[in-house]
Amino acid sequence: MEKPNPPTRPTRTYTPELLAHAKLRYEDTDETQDSIAADLGVSRRTLGNLAKKHGWALRKDRPPRDLPQALKLEIEATKALPNAASPDAPSVADRLEAAVEKELRKVESLRSQFGNSAQRSIEAERIARTLATLTETLFKVRRLRNPANSVASDDDDLPSDPDAFRHALAYRIEAFVRSRRELAGAEAAADAGPAQS
Repeated sequence: MEKPNPPTRPTRTYTPELLAHAKLRYEDTDETQDSIAADLGVSRRTLGNLAKKHGWALRKDRPPRDLPQALKLEIEATKALPNAASPDAPSVADRLEAAVEKELRKVESLRSQFGNSAQRSIEAERIARTLATLTETLFKVRRLRNPANSVASDDDDLPSDPDAFRHALAYRIEAFVRSRRELAGAEAAADAGPAQS
């Protein structure tokens, strides 16, 4: 007698939105694969298979960790300040400002991609540090554009306590994320209609 074939699982498909969301978190954050997979309702193995199947930049192939781009920009702006009176200063300022805007767009897109609460806290701190660095860079770009206004002190525009500024910024970002979740919950409750007794 012939043995019946074992039942096969149907192939699961994923929406383009889920794949784009997963790719962004997989490629552009340091969030753990377990956390990303749990949020998406798949196993870590499935997440790894999706990365290979769709040609994502695999984490094992990442280049050695380098300085964050925001910090590189801040260092470059610091090096450019002594030459603020040179004819090249406006073009350097323009280039740095464009690069800062690009980094801010990245931060904005990542800000909405938080995972579990522990991951949200880690990402909020990282984003706060990045925003603080970009803010310092913009202050330096402003001094590059108009060196005459920065004669009094190079530190006039900077927070007196950068760590306190970063912590306050992290708190505000976390409060923003919390308020977005509460708003989404309230909207979902309103969409569900009144409770039935």
